[in-house]
Amino acid sequence: MALRKKRVAVPQKRGVCARNRSLGLVEARGATNVLGAMAIPPYEGRRTYFFFADVEPKELMTFGVESGIQLDDDSTLEVLGHALAYWAIAEEQEVLTLRAFVQDVFDVTLAIYALIRLDRGDRREALRLRAELHSWLEVRGVEARANVVGTIHERYEAGAVRELDGPRARDFTTAANAAWRFVREPTLRLAFKDLGFSLHDRGDDAFLYAYRAVENARRFHADKVSATETTPVWPPLHAALGTSEEQLQPLTDAATSIRHGDTKSAALAAARVNRDATLALAEDLVRRLAQHEGVSW
Repeated sequence: MALRKKRVAVPQKRGVCARNRSLGLVEARGATNVLGAMAIPPYEGRRTYFFFADVEPKELMTFGVESGIQLDDDSTLEVLGHALAYWAIAEEQEVLTLRAFVQDVFDVTLAIYALIRLDRGDRREALRLRAELHSWLEVRGVEARANVVGTIHERYEAGAVRELDGPRARDFTTAANAAWRFVREPTLRLAFKDLGFSLHDRGDDAFLYAYRAVENARRFHADKVSATETTPVWPPLHAALGTSEEQLQPLTDAATSIRHGDTKSAALAAARVNRDATLALAEDLVRRLAQHEGVSW
């Protein structure tokens, strides 16, 4: 479906409503005549963007983060059951470019969240999560820094949220903050996205996605020692993460078989029999990668 950009008419005010869950109002001060608003810097050339997504399968997302996840001074991620909302104040830009960036934020967040929850003992089948962006909004002429008032659609009310600010919400917050750090680094971003794809896929391609996650981790560390590599450079990865070529061999062999269309190879047959253990080789390496880059849980 083609994405159509909609114009939203808003009052030309230099101010925003303060987040105030008690709905109390304070005397406005500064460049605004909106009761309860706070003064902000000039908004010329900036927009407030909102992107809305559902996490599928919906029944696997039953928690919420009441206050939202503050990614930086201008960006927030809201989580309410399977509903995700990203909103940010940014310089005006092409919405398709921003949409792709937001999708990456969601994908990397869900992949890191899955890694954390695997460590907590969750089943792999309960972590095949994907975010489906379904709508967006651009607001011009005002910076909505603190509060947007709306309604909750009935599909989000029927028992979807069973836990607010509990253990899973805290893990999701950790994942979102880590994703915000990693998403602008191409090889890190791809390592986590490919790991997420390996969790989604129920067939043999999962081995290839898992190995691609390993390859991107390798590239991330190789780039630290050489920006002009012509052949794969593995020692920096293994030295940094404490891994080895021998550890990864079952996954390497299975992925090579998939790449070459050799669906009857002994390596692929062995990986099918030991599916979880083979995929766990990539999961363990990418977990070490996250922790090496300062993420802990």
